[in-house]
Amino acid sequence: MILKTNFSFIKLFIGTITFLIFSNFIIYQIFILKIPQFILLGLIFSIIIAYKVLKKETIKFQLSGLLIWTFYYFILVSFSFILTDPDDTTFGLYKKFFVSLFALWTTYIIYKYDDYELLTTRRTILYTMIFSTFLVIFDFINPGFFISEESDRYVAGRAAAMFLNPNIAGTALIISLILSIDIVHKKWRSLIIFFVFIGVALTFSRASILAYVVITFILMLQRKIEAKKILLAVLILMISFSVFLTAGISFLEKKGINTDNILGRITFFQTAGQEIRDYSYYERKMILEKALNMFAENPLTGSGFGATRTWDVDVSAHNLYAVHWAEYGIFGMIILPLLLFLLYWKAKGQIKNVIFLFIIFILFRSIFTHNTLDSYYILASISIIMLLNLKSRKINDKK
Repeated sequence: MILKTNFSFIKLFIGTITFLIFSNFIIYQIFILKIPQFILLGLIFSIIIAYKVLKKETIKFQLSGLLIWTFYYFILVSFSFILTDPDDTTFGLYKKFFVSLFALWTTYIIYKYDDYELLTTRRTILYTMIFSTFLVIFDFINPGFFISEESDRYVAGRAAAMFLNPNIAGTALIISLILSIDIVHKKWRSLIIFFVFIGVALTFSRASILAYVVITFILMLQRKIEAKKILLAVLILMISFSVFLTAGISFLEKKGINTDNILGRITFFQTAGQEIRDYSYYERKMILEKALNMFAENPLTGSGFGATRTWDVDVSAHNLYAVHWAEYGIFGMIILPLLLFLLYWKAKGQIKNVIFLFIIFILFRSIFTHNTLDSYYILASISIIMLLNLKSRKINDKK
C-alpha cells in the first residue's frame, strides 16, 4: 500500500511540474504575482529531497554527458564572470545563469523517477501542448486577455497566451511536438501536427514557422507521419490560411489593433524572404553584426561575460552562437555543439530519431534567439533527452 501511494505521488508530481513548465505557467505566475524564481525552484527541489529522505534514498549523479557539459559551461562562464570586474547588472545575469543550471538539474532529478520511456512526462507534454494550442488560439481571438495591452511585453496581433512572448510560444509548441509525437497513435499524428501548426502560425513567428516546416519534413523522412496526409493537410491549410488572412486581419483591425507588424511578417513569406517590411529584421541584423565584430576584436577569450547584454543598445544579439562567440571567444564556440553531441552520443534504438529532431531544432532555433539555455521548458527538454538517451542504452544492453 505504501509503495502504491509513493508511486502515485511521484507520477502526480512529475505530471504537475511538467505541466507548469511546458505551459509556461511557472513563468506566467512569476510575471503576474512577482514571485522570485529561486523560491519556486527551491520549493520544488525541497519536495524532491524530502521524498528521497522519506524513502531513505541518496541522490546519485551518474557520470553522464550532461554532467560533463555542465562542468565545462559552469567553469567557463564563472571564470569569465570573475575577470569582467562584475557590477550589479552582470551579477544579476550571473545569478540568472546559476538559476538556469539549478533548474536543469532539478528537472533532471525529477524525471529520473519516470519509467524508461518517460511516458508520464511525455503524455503530460502532449496534453499540455494541446491545451496550450487552444490558449494561443483563444489569445488571438481575445487580445489582451493574458497580457495587458499597456504592458511592454504585449505584441499587437500576435498570440502568445501564457508564454508572454509569441516567439517563445512557437518554440515551446514545436519542442512539445518533438518530445510527444512518438507516443501518439499513428492515425492521429497528422491531426495533431496540423492542429499545432495553427497555434504556431498564430504567433506569426517567422523562425517558428520555418522550424515547424523543417521538423515536419524530417518526421516524414523518418516515416513517423504519412506524407500523403500531411501534404493534403498542407494544401488545405494553405487555402484556409489565405482565407484566414483576410478575415483575421479585418478582425484585428476592427478591434483597433495595429496590424503593420503582422502584415510585414506575412509579406516575408509571400515573397519568400525577398521583401521585408518589419523593423525587427533590420534591428536583429544590425545587432548580430555588432556581436560578430566584438568577436573579431577578441577571438581568443571574447569580451567577457554579459558583454552582449550590457552594451550600448537595449537588446542582445538574438543569436546564441554570436553571444557565445562574442563573450567567450573560441571557448564559447563549443558550448552548444558539445551539449548536443553529448545528448546524441551512444543513444540506441528509435529514441535516436527523437534526439536527432531535438538537435536539429535547437541548432536552427538558436540562430534566432540567445535565450536557448535560459528557458525552463528547453532546460527541462534537455534533461528529458539526456535521460531518454541513458535509458535507451540500458534497454539495448538487456536485449
